[in-house]
Amino acid sequence: MSRTPGAVVLILSVLASSAFGATEQRIESFSAIPAWEGVGNQTPPQSFGVSASTTNAGGTASGEGGGYIERGAPAWLADSYIGALDPTVDTITFSATLMIENAGNPSFGYFDSNWTAGYPPSALMFRIDDNNVYVRANGNGSGVEALVGQVTYGVPFQCELTFDPNGAGGQGTWAMSIDGGAAVSVTLDPGVRDTLALNRFGLFTLGESSDHGCNFWFDDLEYTVESGIVVPTPVPFPTPTPTPPILTAIQREEHFDTDPNWEGLHNRATDPACRTTVQDFGYSASTNHAGGAPGEMGGFIQPAADLAYYGKVIPELTLNDSISASGKLIMPDTGNTGQFLVGFFNAANSRGWRTPNSLAMRLNGRGSNTFFLYAEYATQLWRAGGTSAATLPIGPTVYSWNLTYDPNGNGGGGRVTLVFGSETLICDLDPGHKADGAVFNRFGLLPVMKSNDNGTEVWLDDLTIQGVTEDFASDPGWEGFQNRRSYTDCVIRPRFDFGFSPTNHAGAAPGEMGGVVFRGDWHFEDRMAHYADRLNLLSSDHP
Repeated sequence: MSRTPGAVVLILSVLASSAFGATEQRIESFSAIPAWEGVGNQTPPQSFGVSASTTNAGGTASGEGGGYIERGAPAWLADSYIGALDPTVDTITFSATLMIENAGNPSFGYFDSNWTAGYPPSALMFRIDDNNVYVRANGNGSGVEALVGQVTYGVPFQCELTFDPNGAGGQGTWAMSIDGGAAVSVTLDPGVRDTLALNRFGLFTLGESSDHGCNFWFDDLEYTVESGIVVPTPVPFPTPTPTPPILTAIQREEHFDTDPNWEGLHNRATDPACRTTVQDFGYSASTNHAGGAPGEMGGFIQPAADLAYYGKVIPELTLNDSISASGKLIMPDTGNTGQFLVGFFNAANSRGWRTPNSLAMRLNGRGSNTFFLYAEYATQLWRAGGTSAATLPIGPTVYSWNLTYDPNGNGGGGRVTLVFGSETLICDLDPGHKADGAVFNRFGLLPVMKSNDNGTEVWLDDLTIQGVTEDFASDPGWEGFQNRRSYTDCVIRPRFDFGFSPTNHAGAAPGEMGGVVFRGDWHFEDRMAHYADRLNLLSSDHP
């Protein structure tokens, strides 16, 4: 058969006369809807089938099979009219053009449809893991596979597969090649060939826990079936519905002076329930968790959307200045899953998860007696950078640390260095970030500003900030903002709360749209939300 350059073909063909009957090659180009069986292929998150008009796989004409597929409960789109193939005598080949758009785990080939998890009990197949292609044979409770090669996302490819029942001294071999390259084969385990029972041919899921999926397409199939099998007549694709007349586009304005009654879906959620956020940190005269004489700073701190901090007022510093701080720190709670920042920030505008005008260390408790440590920064234009995580133990250890910024480091681009216990983290500012600028007017402790999450205890002592020592033997008079309070907090992911509002955060007159928005999760209907005006159909032909 002809091959499109850069396309991939699979070939499985039974050429011999089997004990059950002669074999023949069946061709499927999806010019009409074939009598293929779909099981679970349209049950979310799966969404694969037959497409009338697309040619993603690089086929010779419009029409192909495929769509979105991910690991999960067994599901397939397959020809169930393949008859009785006899792998003890039949040579089986199969060819197709194929394309995978992104990382995923599709499986394709001959298989036994009687399975509930993992791989089918019998299969002559190939599978793709991200962009790695493996030839695989399953049977009698075992499976063998080999890496054939890699394919490029979004580029059609061809592959050929051949089953030789007499290969390897009668054990049987299953071979595959991509784009006419060298074939890679696997030898079936002893006795497996004689137990193979294949009753379907097509695309199927890997029956494991749900995972990231991909768009996968196939066309121009040629595959082995038993001769003489009567197949139902393909059904023509439905005639496309005529496109309605295109209306004249106009510009619409909305000032939100009154409620416009736009459409809202899940945008005013009530689940999960609101929680209590507790911030209880600052100067402590009587404790010495971080060592030495009584007197230190710290306490209980909890991630939340609202700003809270305990910090020393300092003369303004910028990314053109040398900056330094050092001290001791302890997190005594071994089950800690809290998150907080220690470092330089701006009391007026340091807000959010990636905190602008900040130069700090971020500590993220992971439970199980460990925490992640990062050195990071963010400019006044919200552009940020940071290191990979260092993992350290939580508990009785008092850590000495030293945080510095050298404006001349990194070839003049600026460098943040954090020495924490035995770990040294270096963060070079990305190109252009130093020129963005940043202004720091506080040093201290503040929570990671995100949705409500678990809190933890942290204590600091024996600090030196820009060369000035703070031993907390007496109250240093640092500034506290919302650091000693408990309140009901409804900013909890994924509790959406956005739409029309009589407020005026974005403009002078009352009335606007907005609120609390989180990244959604399309696996769950109630975790996707919108607030939008209803429009007539717009298209690229008539924007």
